[in-house]
Amino acid sequence: MLELRRIALETTEDDLNVNPVEWFELGQRKLSMLGSIEKALNDELRVAALEKFHTTQRALTVSSALVGGVVLFSLVFAWILGIGVTRRVEVLRDASKRIAAGDLDVRVNIAQGDELGQLGAAFNDMTGELGRARAALSDQARMARELEIAAQIQRALLPPNPSHPDFEFAGRMLPADEVGGDFYDVLSEPQNHALWISIGDVSGHGVGAGLVMLMAQAAIASHFLNDPSAEPARVLREVNSLLCENIANRLRDSKYVTAQILTYTGSGRFACVGAHEWPLVYRAKTKRCEVIEAPGPWLGIIADLPEIPVTVMTVEPGDVLCLYSDGVTEAQDDAGEQFDIPRMAAVIERALGEGKALDDVTRAVFDEVERFSGRHDDDWTMLLVKRS
Repeated sequence: MLELRRIALETTEDDLNVNPVEWFELGQRKLSMLGSIEKALNDELRVAALEKFHTTQRALTVSSALVGGVVLFSLVFAWILGIGVTRRVEVLRDASKRIAAGDLDVRVNIAQGDELGQLGAAFNDMTGELGRARAALSDQARMARELEIAAQIQRALLPPNPSHPDFEFAGRMLPADEVGGDFYDVLSEPQNHALWISIGDVSGHGVGAGLVMLMAQAAIASHFLNDPSAEPARVLREVNSLLCENIANRLRDSKYVTAQILTYTGSGRFACVGAHEWPLVYRAKTKRCEVIEAPGPWLGIIADLPEIPVTVMTVEPGDVLCLYSDGVTEAQDDAGEQFDIPRMAAVIERALGEGKALDDVTRAVFDEVERFSGRHDDDWTMLLVKRS
C-alpha cells in the first residue's frame, strides 16, 4: 500500500493541492463502495438467476406432468376405444361366420353412428338381400325342376313311332322354353285303317301354355279312342267347348289354340278342320310344294262355334304332307325379315329331291332356320307324312 502511495505521488502534477492521504483514503472509500455495489449487484443477479432457474424448473416439472398426463390419457382413451372397436369387429366377424354356415337370419346390433355403425347397417342390409336371393334361387330351382318334369311329360306324349300301312312319319319339335305350346299327334288304328293327325299351337309359352296344350291333345285323343270314325267338325266343336270351359272358367286365363285335325278317309284323302298354318304338300310328280288353303276357327275363344269348313286334300303316292308351326315360318333375321313359306318349301324341295329321309328333311329345315335367324324366339314344330 505504501509503495502505491509513493507511485501515485510521483505521478501527480506539482501543483496538486490535495492532501495525499485524504486523496488515497477517498479513493479507497470509492473502491470499497464500488466493491459493495458490485457485491450487491452480484447478489441480486444471483438471486434473480436462482429464482428464474427455480421458476423454469417448476414450469418444466408442470409441463412434464401435463405431457405425461396427456400421454397417459391418450393411451387409456385409445385402449378403451380399441376395446370398443375390437368388440364390434368381433361381432361382425362372428356374424360373418354364422352367415358362412348358412344362417341368414343373423343380424348385428351396432348403434353407433360412426363408420362401424354404418358398416353394421350395411351388413344387415346385405344379409337381408342374401336371404331374399336364396329364397329366389330356391324358387327358381323348384320351378326349374317343375319345368323339367313338364318338359319330360310333353316329350313323352309326342308319338314315339307312329305307323300306318299307307304312310311313314317324321316329327320334330324344339320348344323356345322348357315347356312349349306346340303339339302334334298321330293316332292310328291299323285294324280299321283309321288315322287322325293333329297339330296345334297354344298362345304364349311356359307351363300355362304347356297345360293347355296337354288339354287339347288329350281331348282329341279321347275322341279318337272313343270313335275313330267321328266327323272331324263335331270333334273340333266338342274340343273347343272343353277348352273354353277349362281356360276361361277354371284357369281364369285368356289363352287360345290354333289347331287342325286331319282325319284319313282312304285313298290318300284327308278331311281337315280347324285353323292353323296352311299345310304344304310336296308333289312327287312336279317335285314342288303346293300350299293347301285350309281356313277354320280358332279354339278356346267362343264356346259355340259357327259352321266349321272342311277342307279335303289328297296325298298321292310319293307325296309328302308337311304340317308345321308359325315358329318356323315367322322366324326373323336381324333385319326383321321372316323365314317365310317359300324358303321353307325350297329347303323341303331340295332335301326330298336329293332323296333324303324324312328325319333328315326336318333336320335340314330347322338347321336352315337356325342359320337364317340365329335365335329361337318361338316353338319350332314340323310333322312330315309321306304316302308310301
